[in-house]
Parts: sequence; structure tokens; C-alpha cells
Amino acid sequence: MIGGCTQTDARASAGDPLLFAEEMRRILPIAVALFFTGTVIWMAFHGRWESAYIVQEDHGSASYLMDLTSRPLWDQPSAPSIADFTQHFSGSSLPNAGAITVYHKWDWWALDVFMIWLIGSLLIAPLAFIIFRRERALGVFARVGAGLIASALACFFLWLAIGGWGPPAPLFFAVIGLIAGGIWAGVYAKKTPTPTANRVGTGIAPPQSRQDRRPNKNP
Repeated sequence: MIGGCTQTDARASAGDPLLFAEEMRRILPIAVALFFTGTVIWMAFHGRWESAYIVQEDHGSASYLMDLTSRPLWDQPSAPSIADFTQHFSGSSLPNAGAITVYHKWDWWALDVFMIWLIGSLLIAPLAFIIFRRERALGVFARVGAGLIASALACFFLWLAIGGWGPPAPLFFAVIGLIAGGIWAGVYAKKTPTPTANRVGTGIAPPQSRQDRRPNKNP
């Protein structure tokens, strides 16, 4: 301690990059865990509700679909009236003998969650694989994110190959990517960590202590 300040305080005030990297190494895994769990919590308040007006016809049934205002998953909105459907379809004359149902679009809601995770993974993966390679907690999350990234790329290139109005089976690819990334993360988490002298896994060795810097006077 010099002048009431510790060596760590002096290094922090001097803007020591290694100290900053150590702080980032401690904060990032917590921030990433909050990101993944916080996404699900936030999306729980933004459900994907839809209503269908189903009419039975001679050749089968016809469904008129209408998106409803986003509400929490546990707060199902009330069913709209036939007048609401008529207004939604630009004043079209709809059959009166129909049934109105309200349901939650779980597939679209899950895709929203996966898309947010995918965007975050584009930042998390480079940090874990390039900068903080030896931070195991961050590496677990990064491998799950890498699975999502790989599945999104596979879905996109398949769409380019076969064409169509939209990507083929995006939810299927997202689930496969999540499972593959989870398996990779589980295998990585069970591996014995490799001993290293690096402080943050960036290839930077820790500074020598004051005792190590003293010259050896013994012959």
C-alpha cells in the first residue's frame, strides 16, 4: 500500500489493460446468462396472440386470421367480434355462421426468442473464441450460440438453393442448432481445463511479483 492506495487501485487508476480484462472476464459470463434468461422473461410479457374466424363450407373449412395486440403469455385477450374481422379484412362480407377462437402462436414466439439469442450470439461467440478463450462459463454460452448461428446459416443457404417465399422450417433449424450447441457446450464443460499461466486467456502472462523482479544475488 502506497499513500493509502493499494497496488490494484494504482493499476486501475493507471488504466491497466490486464486489470480491465480481468474485470470483463468476471462480468461477461454473468451478463451473458442474464441476456439469455432475460430474453425469455421479457418475451413472456410479449406473447404472440392470434384469433381465427372459422367457417364451415361445403368443401371444408375456411379460416380468417387476425393478429391481436401483444399481451403476456398468461393474459389471453378476449375474442374479437365478427365486426372486428369484417373491418380487419377491409369491409369484406364474411359468412355469419362461424366460430371465433383465440390462441397463442408458440412457434412464432419461439422464433422471436431464438432470433434475439442469435443476434446476441453474433457478439458473444467472437468474444469467447478469440479474446476470452479460457473463460469456461463464457465458452459454454458461446457454444450454444454457435449452434444457433450454424443452423441459421444452414437454413439461409438452403433457402437460397431451393427458393420460396421464406426460409424453410426456421423453427426446426433453430431447435436443431440449439440441441447441437447444447451438446457441444456440455462436452466442453466436462473437459478438464488446461493449466495456464495466462491471466485472462489472451496469451498475456501475468506481471512478475516484486519478489520475482529482484536480482538473484546468490552465486
